[in-house]
Amino acid sequence: MELITFAITMAAGQLTPGPDMLLILKNTLNRGLGNGLATIAGICLGIVVHVALVLNGTAALLVTFPALLRSLQILGALYLLWIASKLLRHLGATAKNSSLPIAQPSSLGQAFREGLVTNLTNVKVVILFTSLLAPLAADPQGQSWLFGLTIIVEAVLIWPLFAWLMIRPRVRSTFYRWQSTFNALFAVLLIAFSFKLLLH
Repeated sequence: MELITFAITMAAGQLTPGPDMLLILKNTLNRGLGNGLATIAGICLGIVVHVALVLNGTAALLVTFPALLRSLQILGALYLLWIASKLLRHLGATAKNSSLPIAQPSSLGQAFREGLVTNLTNVKVVILFTSLLAPLAADPQGQSWLFGLTIIVEAVLIWPLFAWLMIRPRVRSTFYRWQSTFNALFAVLLIAFSFKLLLH
């Protein structure tokens, strides 16, 4: 029952709007399902790293030493600002040349790196996983890894389903009709997340 409650809570948490979800939306809608899945693969690898660090006690160092956590926050904020700046540059170029696509195609490797770095520098994930998993890490029966595995499996299942839903014809057609507006909104939200991290 405890594991079921944990799984439901984490599933809801994974669908909470944040940098990971925003990045999946941006890359899937602009560049297709392949880029969306590559982004998700990067995010999932980041989650694996977070879980492993928490269960090995390493992540507790970030909570114990605020300067380390703050450095991670700043790094994450700067990276989100960099992604937002790329979107805004494409919007500016499109305004000057209507034949230029708003989002240039990117390699799967780039999408993967964006997902990985965004997740690894997401301080909310560090704090959440540490608060939920650290108390279980000393469990002599090793059940803490079962809880950690639950987080990973949910990410692997939930995020691709989310990306698949985003490429349904009605969703895609709506996005393409308002692509400039949506991309401007993506950029504004990424900047808002960045400033929230910097001013926290």
